[in-house]
Amino acid sequence: MLAFSHVSVNAQEPDRPPEDAIRPSLIELPVLDLPGNVANGGVLPSMQQSLGVTLSTYSLARRGIATAFRGKRRATQIAIGTFDALVAFVPGGFGWLHEEWHRAVLSQHGVSSFNGTYKFPLFSDVITVSRVRDEDLARLKREHPAVQVRLMEAGVESTYQLLLALERREFFFGGMEFSGLLRWTLVSNAILYVATGTLALVEEFTTDRNAEDGSDVSVRDFTGNDVTAWVFDLHRPEEAYEARGTHPSGVGVDRYISPTDLTREEFSFLRLQGRLAFLNLLDPFLFGVGGFSVGHGDRRVRLNATIRHFLTSFGYSIDANLFVAHPNRDLVLAVRNYFNGERWFPGVDVELRQSLVTRRGSWHVSPRLALWLQPDEQRFRTTDSRLGGLAAISLRSKSDGLRPYLEVEAKSAGWVPGIVHLGAALSVRVGLRVVLR
Repeated sequence: MLAFSHVSVNAQEPDRPPEDAIRPSLIELPVLDLPGNVANGGVLPSMQQSLGVTLSTYSLARRGIATAFRGKRRATQIAIGTFDALVAFVPGGFGWLHEEWHRAVLSQHGVSSFNGTYKFPLFSDVITVSRVRDEDLARLKREHPAVQVRLMEAGVESTYQLLLALERREFFFGGMEFSGLLRWTLVSNAILYVATGTLALVEEFTTDRNAEDGSDVSVRDFTGNDVTAWVFDLHRPEEAYEARGTHPSGVGVDRYISPTDLTREEFSFLRLQGRLAFLNLLDPFLFGVGGFSVGHGDRRVRLNATIRHFLTSFGYSIDANLFVAHPNRDLVLAVRNYFNGERWFPGVDVELRQSLVTRRGSWHVSPRLALWLQPDEQRFRTTDSRLGGLAAISLRSKSDGLRPYLEVEAKSAGWVPGIVHLGAALSVRVGLRVVLR
């Protein structure tokens, strides 16, 4: 459930178009995501597909608004702000994305659900994932306790992956296509969602929702407040889902977890996450700094860096992300610091994008390699680690025209932001890409 809570700076600035110019728009949509689109009845959209839809929604809207109000800066800003406020509550917006990432985890394990944004709940204080059976949630907790935990944090994870995608586009593609208001809306919503999880307002919210839902199980959200449920199940992997007790109406399981349902340890751990969430403000993009330039000529390199705090299936992660742009080679490096309830685990994730020229045209080839130690079986209470990794490669045409692209990705067991599988998996994505100028 989503609740609406020699160095030169800004090296991109000289290359920006005038304020009234129509900036280039990059559209990428994964058409096929296999095996996810066909396994267990089909996960549609997958995490990467819903992310592509949301990015494209914002890109196309901005292009259309800029075209309609060309030369009228204030009108353009008002129209974009109005669009962002409305689209948060409808399919294609970040609220829809939040719920689709919850649904992707459910669908992967054969659990059907309904995204409440399809009811167009404009300016509602909540958006739900409903039509989920208690029996399916109980089975998921019993058979896959780590997946149950990941299910709860997937919505906030989607917001930070959307922000990462926006920042990658701004840094490598240029043009600052997305407004600072949108970036601040995304990061503040995610931070406040985690930071307010221990407040009394969550207790009031839970009581009100239970009363409003009544005895109709089908209208209930799958979890209520995401972060209280996350910390509750994180600490209780062996506890049966039914142990939550009976819903106040007397029908079904009492799904929603309030701060008063937490032990002192659980409450303190969630309050710690609320404080750590503010690390996400260590992001130069939020303050209009698109990058730093060092060197001259062929040796000129642009750099930027961010800090990200994630909730995970075993605890949390604090990542340092480095962006490096070179005339013929780009690099994204993430140094990951994983924590469960017992210790720290290290990880590193490197993606290199370089140009390849063939007889059939110019291409961006992007190999990616990640290695990590993570808690054994994704458990919160273990000092044992398990070595894991990911290897992937993508191929994209450098042409502006409509072109297909290909991504192949293989991973071992482990949590990776933006990848629905906690177990080992091989994924192939085929999509369409176009640059509108």
